[in-house]
Amino acid sequence: MVEGIGAYGAGLAERLLEAGMTVVEPSAMAARIRALDVELRDNRKALAELVETTAPKLTVAPGVGAVVAASVLIAWSHPGRLRSEAAFAALAGTCPIPASSGNTVRHRLNRGGDRRLNRALTTVVIVRMRIDPATRAYIARRGAEGRTTKEIMRSLKRYITRQLFRILTAAHQYLTDIEASRDRKDAKLRIPPHRRYVETLLAGCAQELATCRKFAPTARNYTASRLMADTGLRVNETRHLDLADIRWELGYFGKLHVRMGRGRGGRGRASGWCHCSTVPTG
Repeated sequence: MVEGIGAYGAGLAERLLEAGMTVVEPSAMAARIRALDVELRDNRKALAELVETTAPKLTVAPGVGAVVAASVLIAWSHPGRLRSEAAFAALAGTCPIPASSGNTVRHRLNRGGDRRLNRALTTVVIVRMRIDPATRAYIARRGAEGRTTKEIMRSLKRYITRQLFRILTAAHQYLTDIEASRDRKDAKLRIPPHRRYVETLLAGCAQELATCRKFAPTARNYTASRLMADTGLRVNETRHLDLADIRWELGYFGKLHVRMGRGRGGRGRASGWCHCSTVPTG
């Protein structure tokens, strides 16, 4: 832009003065534009890295870039918020709404839901309609059946919603299994998170001890979390522990006296001893 300003000739300064501007202002504006371009590129790169870390297979889908993927992740939020792809479609405003009349059976576009997410899905549809061979073949087939462009786009957005939800679910399958088994009466085993995710969480809690405002409750929460992760204690069992329950002289690494354990047959209270073989002694 700075180079382009000089191409207007010698009369540019006079025109700027007549408009109430100085010659320095366009140069400052051009420098600001260049700085914003650099900042925009850095933000786009950082956004792409975050998306790649959270859901790497999301941007592999045709028509899904970093900005669209970020919009999808923001609406999806976390595993367990949406129990099914139908709920995700309702959130995105892509679920079909019956609009039949007489002998005509049809559905119309949904005007509700998260409009930012819906706009991101519309971008994916437009890109696929131009470059994706499978989508173009689908449009030709549906057009031959008498479907309008809006109806075809509505169907495509519904299919894309299902595809993106399955990608996000597969990326966080270990948490999805836990949520799915929470309300099931026939669930025999609760699948825990992977060990590396637990260690990442506990490492962050340990770092927070140096900068937290209230050290005592933060240290208490970290100690309880570390005990539950290393010994397999439940929350109710951990909260009843006392300093007197730690017996270092028993066993090779010591033992914990669990006073609120699960009773026989799953009923009542029962005390027991828990090995501290994995609990740090320092």
